[in-house]
Amino acid sequence: MGNTTNAANAAAADTRARPGSVDAHHHFYPKFLMDAWADAPISANEWTDYKTLFMKPPYLGWTPERTVALLDEAGITTAVLSLPTGTLSHFTPDKLPKAARDCNEFAAEMARDFPGRFGLFAVLPMPDIAASLDEIAHGFEALNTTGIGVMTSYGNRWLGHPDFEPVLAALNERHAVVHVHPRAPPAVTNLVQSNPWAAAALLEFPFDTARTIFDLIQSGSMVKFRDIQWIFSHCGGVLPMLAGRLRDVGRSFLKNFETIAPDGLDHEFRRLHYDTAVSAYSPNMKATLDYIPVSQIVFGTDYPHISVQATVSNFLSLELGEAIDAVVLRDNPRRLLSRLPPYRP
Repeated sequence: MGNTTNAANAAAADTRARPGSVDAHHHFYPKFLMDAWADAPISANEWTDYKTLFMKPPYLGWTPERTVALLDEAGITTAVLSLPTGTLSHFTPDKLPKAARDCNEFAAEMARDFPGRFGLFAVLPMPDIAASLDEIAHGFEALNTTGIGVMTSYGNRWLGHPDFEPVLAALNERHAVVHVHPRAPPAVTNLVQSNPWAAAALLEFPFDTARTIFDLIQSGSMVKFRDIQWIFSHCGGVLPMLAGRLRDVGRSFLKNFETIAPDGLDHEFRRLHYDTAVSAYSPNMKATLDYIPVSQIVFGTDYPHISVQATVSNFLSLELGEAIDAVVLRDNPRRLLSRLPPYRP
């Protein structure tokens, strides 16, 4: 009987994260934002069922208290808050800066109310450059933000676009950690007519992550703004599968490889950081770990799109080993995200 009980306890322990673990990809849904969504018209560039998707649990009725309970259940000590795809896209340009500020202030208050439990990737009111520069300063100087959160693209401009250089320069000056969340650009949103939202979320998001990484490289931004520490969602999307193609075939199309990737494309891809959100599956993790050093991988869930507990269980079930589990769940994010509240056992 005792052996059976011990085995059951061990099995239960294996579904929980290690003490000090960090979820680096964790969304939040304040009520004022949900109310604004409910009242906003749907843009022609957004998915027709976008509001329908988010106007129900677990998004509707979200609370910080419930979030903390779910983190405790999964054994996660700290979650870094960020806004999901399209969160601010319904706001008109004149209201966008205030919406971003209100969301960041709300998340910072969560961090104060629950000491040690939350960090923040402060959202920028992109593509408003001047307001984004103000928000970077406010985030670092007033909110003690962990880093900055941006999307892979805005309209049909990716992060390497010249319009965004002032923002990258400001982030580079602060040696900022920048978390990049994917979205589907208008040019491809409706390629699949039967269910545009599903096609965007399931297919275009992983492709847009690879697009913006390559755009940052071929624009020279990765070299010019070397002090930005990048985290790309979902193990880089399709990047691990395309890396060899981009490296070898890319030489036929890009004549300035020595300038944009002086140490080679493999080096550029491998020095970036990647989170495991919606990627804690054997094919994803195998492709990632075969190409990306484990030192560059941080744990993430994409809550509430995927549950915290399910993601932790999926990750641990891969049986990568105690050492890798500890590095990805705890050591890497706490080393990279140096502005997180300290972990005290």
